[in-house]
Amino acid sequence: MTHATLHNLGYQLYMAHRAAAYGLAQALRQSCAAHGKSYVVTPPQWGMLATLAETDGLPAGKLCRALSSDAPTMTGIISRLEQSGLVRRQHDQADRRVVKVFLTAEGRAAMEFLPAATQDFLRSLTAGISATEQQQLNDGLARLIANVERMLPGNAESRRRGRLPEAPLQPLPPPGDYAARWRATTRTTRRNRDDT
Repeated sequence: MTHATLHNLGYQLYMAHRAAAYGLAQALRQSCAAHGKSYVVTPPQWGMLATLAETDGLPAGKLCRALSSDAPTMTGIISRLEQSGLVRRQHDQADRRVVKVFLTAEGRAAMEFLPAATQDFLRSLTAGISATEQQQLNDGLARLIANVERMLPGNAESRRRGRLPEAPLQPLPPPGDYAARWRATTRTTRRNRDDT
């Protein structure tokens, strides 16, 4: 690998993504172990737990859009969280075709300790980077994402299906709003959609 490749922006973004994803996974794993849990929560599972902690009982389809995921991936995440006893599925009383996802008591208990782990990780991740620099980085990443979206073929269809965010990343929320912080730093919440 050449020196020029190592300093290429695309490669640096790739490595930053890998490092951040690995670091978050380790933080979540260590937090689960420190609290004596037999399960391990992954970053995608954390995103769902944080979203449900903010708005419990969301339909699976709305979770797909909120987390910019496709249905098969979302089904897998829900199934693994269900196997760990952190969420439960329930058919909507008014429309049996709609499946809603709820935190269990164990899921709510996990949300008592996991947010602190993710906040500690975020502090470590951004150590030495001022608030102004963080905002500039966030703004720059939002522009890069928008540029990539314009380059992708069929991006309007992908957005309609919930596979790409409708808009670039939004500014980071204030500390403590863990679900919003996670979504703001990973992907934009889907807006103006129905609940199924």
